[in-house]
Amino acid sequence: MAMTTTQVSQLYVTLLGRASEGEGNQYWATNYDDQFEAAKVMLTLDVVKEYFGDAWNDNKAFIEAIYQNTLGKDPAQDQDGVNYWLNELNTYLEQGMSLEEARAKVVVNLINAISQYENSDDPVAKAAALQFKNKVAVSDYVAEKVTGVTSDEVLANIQYFKDVIANVTDDPTTVEAAKQKVDTDLAVKNVSLTMGADDVKGSVFSDTFKADLLTINDGDKIVDPSTTDSDTLSATINANVTNNVTITNVENIVVTSYGNNSIDMENITGVKSFVSKDSTGTITLNNIASADMAIGFEGESVNNIDANYKAGALSDTNDTLTVNLNSAKDVNLTVDAGFEAAKINATGTGNTLSVFTVPGIASLEIAGDGDITVADNQLDGIKTISISNTAGVELGAISGVETISIDSPASVKLGAITGIKTLTATSNTGGVVAKTLDSAGYASDVITGNSAGTTILLGSGNDNLQFVDGANAGESNIIKLGAGDDKLVVTTNNGYTYVFGEDGNDDVVINAIDTNDLVDLGAGTDTLTLDNTNASTAVLRGVENLVIKARDNGQAVTINAADSALNVTAIAEADGADVDVENLTAGSTVTVNAAEGTTNSVDALKVTYKDVEDSTTIKVNTAVTATANTSDMTIENVKNLTLEFAKAVDLKTLGADLVLNDKVESLTIKASDDVKFNAITDKGTAGLKTITVTGSKVVDLGDITNEDVLTSLSATATDALTVGDIKTADKLTSLSLTGKSVTLGEVGNNNLGTNDGSISNGADNLEKVVITANDGDVTLKPNADNDAAIAVDKGGTIEIKADAGSILVNDTNEENGAVLLSAGDTDGITVKLSAKNYIGADSDSGPATLGSITVENTAGDITAEISGSAEAKVNFAAGDLADATVKGVVNLTATNTGGLTSTITLDAATDDGSTSTISLGNADSGKVNDVTIEGAVQTLTINGGSGVDVVTLGGTNDLSVKTATIALGGGTDKLDLTNLANLDANGVGAVINLSSFTQTVDGVSVDAGKIVEFDGTDDGTNNITDGYTITVNDVEEIVGTKGADIIFAANTGTTITSEAGADKIVLGAGADKVIIAAAGETGTITVADKDSSGDLSDGDTISGSFDVISNFEHGTDKLDISAVNDGTSTDTWDSTNGLDANAYQIVLGTWDETTNTFTVDSGSGTDTMVLFDDGLSDVAVVLLGVTNVDATDLVFS
Repeated sequence: MAMTTTQVSQLYVTLLGRASEGEGNQYWATNYDDQFEAAKVMLTLDVVKEYFGDAWNDNKAFIEAIYQNTLGKDPAQDQDGVNYWLNELNTYLEQGMSLEEARAKVVVNLINAISQYENSDDPVAKAAALQFKNKVAVSDYVAEKVTGVTSDEVLANIQYFKDVIANVTDDPTTVEAAKQKVDTDLAVKNVSLTMGADDVKGSVFSDTFKADLLTINDGDKIVDPSTTDSDTLSATINANVTNNVTITNVENIVVTSYGNNSIDMENITGVKSFVSKDSTGTITLNNIASADMAIGFEGESVNNIDANYKAGALSDTNDTLTVNLNSAKDVNLTVDAGFEAAKINATGTGNTLSVFTVPGIASLEIAGDGDITVADNQLDGIKTISISNTAGVELGAISGVETISIDSPASVKLGAITGIKTLTATSNTGGVVAKTLDSAGYASDVITGNSAGTTILLGSGNDNLQFVDGANAGESNIIKLGAGDDKLVVTTNNGYTYVFGEDGNDDVVINAIDTNDLVDLGAGTDTLTLDNTNASTAVLRGVENLVIKARDNGQAVTINAADSALNVTAIAEADGADVDVENLTAGSTVTVNAAEGTTNSVDALKVTYKDVEDSTTIKVNTAVTATANTSDMTIENVKNLTLEFAKAVDLKTLGADLVLNDKVESLTIKASDDVKFNAITDKGTAGLKTITVTGSKVVDLGDITNEDVLTSLSATATDALTVGDIKTADKLTSLSLTGKSVTLGEVGNNNLGTNDGSISNGADNLEKVVITANDGDVTLKPNADNDAAIAVDKGGTIEIKADAGSILVNDTNEENGAVLLSAGDTDGITVKLSAKNYIGADSDSGPATLGSITVENTAGDITAEISGSAEAKVNFAAGDLADATVKGVVNLTATNTGGLTSTITLDAATDDGSTSTISLGNADSGKVNDVTIEGAVQTLTINGGSGVDVVTLGGTNDLSVKTATIALGGGTDKLDLTNLANLDANGVGAVINLSSFTQTVDGVSVDAGKIVEFDGTDDGTNNITDGYTITVNDVEEIVGTKGADIIFAANTGTTITSEAGADKIVLGAGADKVIIAAAGETGTITVADKDSSGDLSDGDTISGSFDVISNFEHGTDKLDISAVNDGTSTDTWDSTNGLDANAYQIVLGTWDETTNTFTVDSGSGTDTMVLFDDGLSDVAVVLLGVTNVDATDLVFS
């Protein structure tokens, strides 16, 4: 069971020599069942040991002390009694008790023994016993009366608890006197003042006085005996308080003032705290005696105090003003000058300090566990501010402060601060942040540094500040952000700035830095943002992300040193921004974006790496639009470079380039919108080997001038694709272009006007060219007049497709003869052309003036294919006719249905085993395959199509061929032998047998469908051994050679054009036409006027080397002289004038083949001669075996 109050008081008197207070007595009585257990614990307490002092360490001295406390005896007068209890103590120790147990046992035994002497006959013993009993009784009374005080208050007034029993004896009156003293000095007071003149005395403990409205009056007097307690006066006033009110040692005064009132504190002393609580007006304090009085505010009403001090009250050199705020709103405090320092304690919530006028203070401490907000400029001029407040502090703008130290875990918000030297918050965990943030979450309020430099040391909270360098040149700023995810905005000026991020994911924004600055953001994933309005040369450590705010006319950001790769993001903060980031470390990446919520474009873009980067991808997520021809996009020191464009890129309009240095070997472009360059170029020395482009819209790469070592170019566009000149294409092996339409400049650099048979600057080994237009034209545009569109030393396969459009070569001044491909490939080249509309040359006036294009291989063969429905005008030239050491043939497969116009030049010999095969497509109705073959080859095969084919053997250069097979297929086809060269020196023409039968000419048999060279003799030697042999089929029209041909028409009808020479033409069963195509094709007449009549009459002879036509049938066959005579009128030859121009005459007679003489015989002649003027002279054609020829058999113009 618990001890009694008296049992506890007995222990207090014995072991502490004093009375017990209520809380202490109750503690021991409640927690311990008996005195022995309680005494053991008490004897372990420092306060007990301190009470005994030196006696604690000596058992006899200890016995003597408790002997004195309990019995009130002088131990020297009762040594027997002392020794008795000492012996008992030693006995307990000998029995194994601890010192505390042994002493506790003796204490309890002594207390019990004393009570036995209360009725003793020994007056001394009885007096001692009663004295102990009386002291215990007073202790019990104190425990009853003194409650609600803390242990600290007890200790502060410990002497009162000793004194109250010090004079207690065995006399009962001393007990009453002690109780009276308790009531006066120790019992806590709770007094309410009256409306009269009150005289109140307080206790040594914290008393409470209450003065309701109208109870503070002149003559009131409150006096408290203690300066160590904490008395409180709560007063409500509505009038001024004069100096006739006396208050002494009441430590706390709380006043509620209704309206503006003053308090004269002339006789109010010992006040430690004055508080305005829920007042409605300003309180003016006059004659404050002490600088130590704290001024406080509480509540949300009017919190205004003007404090005026007595003269000399603030004369010390270290006066500190204490201000206490308790949930106080809009506090206005004005005090006299004279304080050197101030301290603000905030408790509760929502404290706001609006006016703080304390002239001259140099330092301020902000403490407490309640949040506080200080208005702008209220702390101006204070040099040192320290913050220990644990709930949160917000400071408005401050000027003139030099040091701010924050030793608090709470969040601290700072307004604009100027002139600061040191900001220290290393132990802060709540974060030091600006009072206001911008829309992006960065500090708006600026901390401006000191001219001597600034040091900012932050803690582990998430800090967010803006700092402006105020240092003089040569001075330094040091900013350490500490752990935490911090934000910092820095504006550098003249000083050196060193930023250390330390731990956490930091976000630092700096306007510009140079090599004298340092940014070391430490561990974490950190971001540095630089504004490129000014150039930066950065020394970076611990920076993972670099953001560049790019401006119009933005300057370079150069990474002077960095300890890790950087993820660079450039943000176009203005339209037409310039992005320039140089000297990047290995592994760094670059992304370019428009500012959020904008479509800002980039003007110029430059990215360089310090060392050669193996590969990187630069992502450009906003439009790039050059504003001048100097607005290049420059990338350096990336071996394998990928550019990803999310928006349109236009460098071409104003002539800006994509510039790469020689360390860039591979370029990949991925474009989601239009991308246009004026050129892809180098910086003097080329290194680019491969280009790969994929575009979702228009792609225009411009000229490829960085091409000295370029081996591969592949470009694909969903819309139009344009590639400019690739002039120096020595190393190019592969070219692949695909687009809706494709335009290609000059590949290789070969001016054909000075061609000597070699290809200057052509691709050495262009193995594959594939150009595909999916829904438009392929246009090839040589750089200058007479240049080849593609020039190669080694050509491989060149394949061009425009299955929904045309293939056009646009040579500036060449509508005809523009060169598609010029090669010098001894291994031969393969060309495949496929189009829907046109294949040919196109000047700037467009396909309406479509001309021919040329494919040439000056060193070897050409294998070609033409397909689609296009009309094609393509010439092919193999070998070099001017160089006997160079040979080449053409093999062509043309399946296009729009017709083909082509001159094919073969450079071989008739005895070298060379072959050439030409296969023509099925020309649509109204279209013609018109092919001329010249040069030389041993074996020639020509296969016609189902449409109209016109094949001409020999053109500007004659054709020399040993054996040919010509099968022209369906349609009305024409074979022109005009420039077919004789192989034998004795050759005079050709025997052309288009009939279905073997024909015999001068004893030589010529098989049906054969054309053989003819020497004009009757032994036939040259026909077989030395001449050419041509097998023909499906030829409906024949044009003879320039020699004296013998032509046998086909049985189904043949159109025969007689060339120069005396041709013999034998017509077949069909409707044949013989054409005199040009003046001089048949012989000039020589007339022997036998009867000198002056005109042609019987017996006259006409001689000459005439074309002779056999089997002409009146009404069926035609003699066409329209090319040389328009048949204006018939005429009669006369010896003076011959025939009139455009006149003709039909004469009957007999032809003598042996003498080439026609004798006029109008009556019995068997042959007919048609005489006519061919524009040069009078000529004639002999029609054998027919006498009924008239004008209906002739065709005029």
